[in-house]
Amino acid sequence: MNMTPSEFVQGTLRMIRASFMGGVSDKQFFQEKRWLEEAITHPASWLRERGGSYVTIKLMRRILTTVVRSIRQHGDQPRRFSIYFLYCVQQHMKHHGDEYLQEAKRTPAASVYIKTAVADLRSASAAADPGAVLAETNRALGRGRRRIRKSKAADSVPDLFERTGIHKPKLNEIG
Repeated sequence: MNMTPSEFVQGTLRMIRASFMGGVSDKQFFQEKRWLEEAITHPASWLRERGGSYVTIKLMRRILTTVVRSIRQHGDQPRRFSIYFLYCVQQHMKHHGDEYLQEAKRTPAASVYIKTAVADLRSASAAADPGAVLAETNRALGRGRRRIRKSKAADSVPDLFERTGIHKPKLNEIG
């Protein structure tokens, strides 16, 4: 059965919550969900940025399963599991990403293309490239945390007082 990127992320979230965050309230889980989603999608983004054009759900599952097993072996249970999980995924990709990249760069056998084409014809909505979807999701999740720099063009735009020609009062002139 083919799994969509969304189904993969939701299934992985359920597995993480059941395995590591069982005692966490719904509110806290929701607060940490964005970090978890970023961690889940990080390998796809990492691989796509380095030219891995064949990132599959199967490969993503294998990467995250390896990270989860490692966390279980170490027995670490930090208060903010989501941030710890993201860190672990990033470190895993830093040390083992090149191995996965070789697999993500391999061209699949023709039978894979045929199976995909037949599945796309059978389904009402053709499935998008899961690696691209997960990588784009990761980029979107990461954008909110990055600082936005003020452009020089924004500094040169006149404010309301300058545009209307009204004298801009100074703080000591007010009241």
